[in-house]
Amino acid sequence: MRDTAKGMLENLLSLVKKYGFVPNGSRVYYLNRSQPPLLTLMVRIYIDATNDLKWLRKNVQTLDRELTWWLANRTVTVVKDGVNYTLARYGCHSTTPRPESYYEDLKTCREERCHIDIKSAAESGWDFSSRWIFDHKGGINATLSDIQTTRVIPVDLNAFLCKAFADLSYLYLKVGHTSKVTQWKEKADEWKNSILMVLYNLEDGIWYDYDLSLRQARKIFYPSNLTPLWAKAYVRRMLSDAEYGSRAVKYLKGQGVDKYKGGIPTSLTETGEQWDLPNAWPPIQEIVILGLRETGQKDAVQLAKEFSTRWIEANMKGFEENDNKMFEKYDAIKPGQYGGGGEYPVQTGFGWSNGVALSLINVYYTGDNL
Repeated sequence: MRDTAKGMLENLLSLVKKYGFVPNGSRVYYLNRSQPPLLTLMVRIYIDATNDLKWLRKNVQTLDRELTWWLANRTVTVVKDGVNYTLARYGCHSTTPRPESYYEDLKTCREERCHIDIKSAAESGWDFSSRWIFDHKGGINATLSDIQTTRVIPVDLNAFLCKAFADLSYLYLKVGHTSKVTQWKEKADEWKNSILMVLYNLEDGIWYDYDLSLRQARKIFYPSNLTPLWAKAYVRRMLSDAEYGSRAVKYLKGQGVDKYKGGIPTSLTETGEQWDLPNAWPPIQEIVILGLRETGQKDAVQLAKEFSTRWIEANMKGFEENDNKMFEKYDAIKPGQYGGGGEYPVQTGFGWSNGVALSLINVYYTGDNL
């Protein structure tokens, strides 16, 4: 499996070497939109498992190139209390419908702005969700034709970048490139501070997406709000790990998220889009569960275990009731039921479903965790 992982990384790195970033897919028409910036995090996992420093020396500057692309092409300045903060957003600049979904996009809207925001949502991976939709008051009582992805500074994107900067600093340290260690550590620290000052809500004890037009937090539950816990993209000068964890638990319970038996829902609003209620997506489960667990706070650790148990049991129920199949997404309300909505029939297989199940089984059902 290590060779398989290495081969996958080399495929992605080859794209960065050629184009400067990881395109949304390996087709010419994807060259105007990226994937979320997770490649550096993937390399960190591979290096921690193998300590393959010879390979790392050949590829670390390619990771540098990708993150530099993000800084050059996907950042904006937010002014808050007279201070400038730099953060990232998704932002494809292509004004035409997606070639792979041309008919669907033309049915949705005809405006160039709308097509920009549809492609930007595809860049995020959350295609589509109430998260990117705005009514005239800034709420979510609207349809996909009202999509405004570029209006949002997403919590998870900035947490991913913050962790990527920190991981790249670590990887440069592994190969002895001192000046780069400092450069990327400083960038990670800058991002942590910006995330704190712009995205963290001290009163609610959680991070929120930021509305660039209204210049305020979008106080709506999405599990992505907890991504900084998983990425450790937070500043400890204000609160400890445990305090962040305790506040996150209070927030989740206050939103009623702990009541869902089939998994952590992707939102609390049913829109018919696949990144909303009732769907529960595997990667989101792991990010929330491990983020809570890593705080070490008693209630957070317990809630993480409860979420994990429910998810594994729901996966097993669905597996047994559907001819030994795993699905790309599940129903948070009906344990074991596969999810729906979106632009295509539910997919079986499934890479991230299997991976998250194995990861959580390894954490909670092996060795001393039995």
